[in-house]
Amino acid sequence: MHVLVSGGTGFIGKPLVERLLALGHSVTVVSRTPAKVGRMFGDKPAACSIDALPDAFDGVINLAGASLDQRWTSKYKKVLVESRVRATETLRKAAEERGATAFISSSAIGYYGDRGEEACTEDSAPGSDFLADICIQWEAAAASDKLRVALVRTGVVLHHSGGALGAMLPIFKWFLGGRLGSGRQYWSWIHLDDIVRLFIWALENDDAYAALNGSAPTSSRTASSQRRWPRLSTAWFRCRSRVSPCVYCTVRWPTCCLTGRRCFRHGHDRWASLSTTTL
Repeated sequence: MHVLVSGGTGFIGKPLVERLLALGHSVTVVSRTPAKVGRMFGDKPAACSIDALPDAFDGVINLAGASLDQRWTSKYKKVLVESRVRATETLRKAAEERGATAFISSSAIGYYGDRGEEACTEDSAPGSDFLADICIQWEAAAASDKLRVALVRTGVVLHHSGGALGAMLPIFKWFLGGRLGSGRQYWSWIHLDDIVRLFIWALENDDAYAALNGSAPTSSRTASSQRRWPRLSTAWFRCRSRVSPCVYCTVRWPTCCLTGRRCFRHGHDRWASLSTTTL
């Protein structure tokens, strides 16, 4: 299968591209800087800009979007929305015109907003905060009656090499870590290896469509999750204060860190068997 992957040099995209190539797929990475793709992967995969897409391809995995790892000023909030919506619309239209059959687009569990103790499935209503608004527009941009569309609502993707955990672990290694807020808010998390497997499963299986919560079978409260982080860090200090230098993260991702989403998958039993990582 010839697959376009946007965002293929990012935290999720890089291992996803490597796994697709290992499975024998032909991959073209859509990037603002195609030369970076060659430096990262070598001769394979091919690379192109979003303005010079291939004439034909079979499927798209869309991970495009500006990083959340920035201070969320009013100006940058517009960048977060536009980078996702415009890229998704462009890729979806190209897929419709060039004979693709599958369009797998990233979204996020931020779709549900701050839900406290409520358990959310793919059938739950959207929230009303900024992250929910991004996701609503993002998913609307992917909608098509000509393609099989699957929307992967990713949870907090965990791996020591980057993402939320990569940003927080150095703080704990300097003996400065502590709870985020009360510590009682839920994190619906997923390991990097599992989210990669989910995107590939959604691409290869015709019964994958509509929304899919990309989260582990169980959610955990942030305080409980953080108590398990010592296995990832050689230096550890348990700060009992509710205010800690982890405020660094909350400045950049204020809503993500201090609000809760307790998400579960509704149906899709075959995908449930793929998610194996525990925290």
